[in-house]
Amino acid sequence: MNMKIVNTLFFLCLFTYTYCFSQNHLERIELVHSNSIIIGNTIRITIQPIKKIKNSKMRVAVESKNEYYNRKLSRREYETIKDAVLKIDSKVLYPLSDNAKDTLVTTCLDGDGTSITIFRNNKKENYFAYCFSKMDKYNHKKYFYHAAKLIYQAGRVKIEELDD
Repeated sequence: MNMKIVNTLFFLCLFTYTYCFSQNHLERIELVHSNSIIIGNTIRITIQPIKKIKNSKMRVAVESKNEYYNRKLSRREYETIKDAVLKIDSKVLYPLSDNAKDTLVTTCLDGDGTSITIFRNNKKENYFAYCFSKMDKYNHKKYFYHAAKLIYQAGRVKIEELDD
C-alpha cells in the first residue's frame, strides 16, 4: 500500500514539474519587420531548435528579399531573447483608456510594422508594434522594443529606426 502512495506521489510531482517548466519552453520565435512604402522589404527572423529535441542547439534564420542565411545561436543568447519575449504583456503593449477605448493613436510617415510571434504548447501568440522607433524603449512598448532589438542582434540585422 505504501509503495502505491509513493509511486502516485512521484508521478504527481513529475507531472507538476514537467507542466510548470514546459510553460516557458518556446518552440519557435519569429519576428517580421516590413515597411508598407517600400515593396518587398520584409525581413523575417526565425529562432528555433536545430532538432526537435527540447534542449537542442538553437538556430537563427534571416530571410529577406535578396538574402537568406542562418547561424547557430548560443544557449545564453537564446535564453536572453526568450526571457525578453516572455516579458511582453499585451495589456501593457496595447493599453486601453479608463473608458475601455483604444489608446493606440499613432501617426508615422513610413508605415513600418514589426511583429513578434511565439509558438509554445501548440499555441501561437502574436504581438505587433506599428511605427517602431528607439523612443519606444521609454514607453509602454519597452519590453517589445527590448525583445525585438535582441532578435535583430541575434540575426545580425541592422534596423535604422532602432539605432542608438
